[in-house]
Amino acid sequence: MPHFSNGNRDDLIQHRYLQAVLSYWADEANNPEASQYVGRMVDASRTHVWAWDARPYPDFPERLDVWSDGDAFQRGHWVSGRVHMASLANVVAEICRRSGLGTVDVSKLYGLVRGFVIGDTESARQSLQPLMLAYGFDCFDRDGVLVFRNRDGRSVEVLDKARFVEEGEGAYSLTRHPDAETVGRVRVEFVDADNAYQSAAAEHVFPDESEAHTSESALPLALSAGEGQAIAERWLSEARIAREEVSLAVAPSVAAVGVGDVVSVLGSDYRIDRVEEAGARRLSGVRVEAGVYAPMLRDLPKKGKAGPASFGPVYAEFLDLPLLDGSEVEHAFHLAASGDPWPGRVAVYSAGADYGYRLNTTLVRSAVVGELASPLNAGRAGLWQRSGVRVKVASGYLASMPEADVLNGANRAALRSSGGDWEVFQFCNAELVADREYELTKLLRGQAGTEFLIPDAWPVGTDFVLLNSAVSQVDLAAVERGLDRHYRIGAAHLPLDDDSYVHEVFAGQGVGLRPFSPVHLRAVAGGDITVNWVRRTRVEGDVWQSYEVPLGEEREAYLVRVSSVGSVLREVEVLAPEFSYTTAMQAADGASGVIDFDVAQISDRFGIGPFSRRTVDV
Repeated sequence: MPHFSNGNRDDLIQHRYLQAVLSYWADEANNPEASQYVGRMVDASRTHVWAWDARPYPDFPERLDVWSDGDAFQRGHWVSGRVHMASLANVVAEICRRSGLGTVDVSKLYGLVRGFVIGDTESARQSLQPLMLAYGFDCFDRDGVLVFRNRDGRSVEVLDKARFVEEGEGAYSLTRHPDAETVGRVRVEFVDADNAYQSAAAEHVFPDESEAHTSESALPLALSAGEGQAIAERWLSEARIAREEVSLAVAPSVAAVGVGDVVSVLGSDYRIDRVEEAGARRLSGVRVEAGVYAPMLRDLPKKGKAGPASFGPVYAEFLDLPLLDGSEVEHAFHLAASGDPWPGRVAVYSAGADYGYRLNTTLVRSAVVGELASPLNAGRAGLWQRSGVRVKVASGYLASMPEADVLNGANRAALRSSGGDWEVFQFCNAELVADREYELTKLLRGQAGTEFLIPDAWPVGTDFVLLNSAVSQVDLAAVERGLDRHYRIGAAHLPLDDDSYVHEVFAGQGVGLRPFSPVHLRAVAGGDITVNWVRRTRVEGDVWQSYEVPLGEEREAYLVRVSSVGSVLREVEVLAPEFSYTTAMQAADGASGVIDFDVAQISDRFGIGPFSRRTVDV
């Protein structure tokens, strides 16, 4: 261990070290003007502490499942999560100043306060009492100044019989209180600063204690578990040792000893609590031992992040999505849930009406959901869109991925239209530009056959969901597709009638069954107008070894819609990727001028898919 170290973490000496170094270089006498550049020799504004950790506190060190070195934080010299602590001396001085006591001495008061609650109607005495109990310091008057000083049990004077005088009650008396009046078990309640500020308690009992009586105290202080245990042990030891009280008379020449001092009397140490000045000085005190106040090396166990005592409603998004990797259930929709704090597991119950619910599925991860913080302009499907968009996420994070990974399916996300449809897109680059706000660039738009949903611009506030493994499909029978079903969603450890459960009604249309729109429409005019196109598939379309992509439907069929100036002239179902609009048909329809040909693939299970258009001027 380092020199003079007892093995415990010492946040106070860390603060004192930083104060000493920073105040030294802040003094211009120690930091002269530089001769080779403009400014002081040391630029104090660019001073940094080496042991500042970029990992977010308190997730580090509490998330032991993420950072394996989290347990080392208790003994390491990190400043993360510690620089905010206030000096005990400053806290006591401020309490005194607020009550009108300007002249106090806190120069011998040591310690750091993590957190302290002061009631609105408390007096200064009531506010100081829990601090005195927790940090073990005394308050007494010296020459008209209120002095605060930590207890250490160290003797400052030896008083033997030669310095006693006979006066009134005698030169010396020792009183020992019976064991029955001494508490053998104490319990200290506090706020656990290392466990999400949950209520905690520390208890200590002497091995020979047979009584069940416990002395309990509640402290409005934020403490670590080790600090709470140390307080309980010190209280119990002090109480047992303080059963012995001493009263002795000394000559007025023994003037250096006052209230708060520790003196040695006949081989034992006593802290003076009362001084009577009437002829001889009568000193009264209780027995103390320095070992009670010596820091003990404590084994600090690993402790992961605590779950909160209660949870609010989760935020749920229903996503009727196309097939993304082909492994999904075609007719079932997806569900994304997010919560802060996340309850660990979220249960999804479903029913045909608002009763008779059954557990449908369980979500174990919080989804990354948010909204657009800037408009997203239109882009072409199949081409990299270099312009970006800003996304504000409610929880979680976004990460950049290489181009090859994105082409293999990474970084998929979805944007919801006002009609409830979702455009699927992908992104390569995610740069954190503000609190929970990312700039996404190098985009692939209209993925998985959703190019027909690309608007002129997605507005600010458009719902955003990252399509990772946290987004899960619900259990839905094929016959339930298109039917309204009731869902209750909330923390799995709570009953489904708990007020925190969200109630939603949703009917999935089975977008995973929706055919893709045809591509490469061509129209050749010259009397008859011949229109042909290339079919796409929603299943196994990326398998390049095949001669032709799989059909994905029970049969190949298309709906061709012929229109002019917004009026539908003819609708024809064809069984091949071509259609001939003959002159006879044109004459029968009265077609002339600009003619639009819209083609969509037909699914016997889903219906008509999205259209692709080709315009011909005849």
